[in-house]
Amino acid sequence: MMSPGNLSDGDLLSKIRSLAVEERKLTTQVLELLREVERRRLFARQGFSSLFEYAVKELGYSEASASRRINSMRLLKDVPSVATLIEGGSLNLSTVSAVQCFLKREERVKGKIYSPEEKQDLLGKMENRSHRECEKILFQLSPEVAKSKETSRTVSPTQTELKLVVSDDLMQKIEKIKGLLAHSHPGIGLSGLLEVLVDRALEQIDPARKAARREKLKRKSDGKREPATPTSESPNERPASRYIPAAIRKEVWLRDGGVCSYVSPETGKKCESHFGLECDPILPFSQGGRSELSNLRLLCRTHNSWEAIQKIGAPTMGRYLRL
Repeated sequence: MMSPGNLSDGDLLSKIRSLAVEERKLTTQVLELLREVERRRLFARQGFSSLFEYAVKELGYSEASASRRINSMRLLKDVPSVATLIEGGSLNLSTVSAVQCFLKREERVKGKIYSPEEKQDLLGKMENRSHRECEKILFQLSPEVAKSKETSRTVSPTQTELKLVVSDDLMQKIEKIKGLLAHSHPGIGLSGLLEVLVDRALEQIDPARKAARREKLKRKSDGKREPATPTSESPNERPASRYIPAAIRKEVWLRDGGVCSYVSPETGKKCESHFGLECDPILPFSQGGRSELSNLRLLCRTHNSWEAIQKIGAPTMGRYLRL
């Protein structure tokens, strides 16, 4: 491309207009491709636990850019005309993403589900308007939902800013907890309070922490226990069952480090997600797989579904998943 400094005024303005049009067309193509990647769950095959993680770590988008594109893509599924509106410049990704977030909050908070026609009408009200004008329209439609937006923003290598709106009822509960902790944690702020509550919750629900606690107690009491009576049934003689004993689950968690163990055969990337972890049989129980350590692994919800698709097939799993 010729250096911009060598272009005449007319050529410069013409060039940037044509590139802006081309950029919007490329944007809609990216949305269509993201839609197909999600439909095929190819992000899972590549070792990512979500389409968002794939867009950030593989495609190189910032977190905000990835969110805008994924939200816009999902609205595009229901309202195909979104592509035409973006290409024509009457809507941009920020506006489309804001509308999609509003619709999801409407569903979550109020149980209201918009039809494709209602979504189309709502988008029509947003055309050729600034982002601030669009926010006002959404606020007028549903003040309590429009205000409930939650955001997170990285402010330093070790800190993230959280922004959310809470109800008066929840705020009263927060203040009550602060009061109950006043002796042990005087002057505790919201950040400190959140850390205390999260640590306590993890102590209760994190299998890795519970297993470590049990192991510590076991070591303390080993000298006081009588030797266990051996049984005649060896692990290999155990009948095939879908039930996984707690002791076996603990071993799987400890061995896999409390993270998803899926490794992409194409990229070698290990998932390591903590989300929705499940003990998954390598050889399915329906095919004779046993509830023993060598046949079990930790998989996140995404890769548990991915493995099920590979073994059972997309047509069957499509009844349980949105493919």
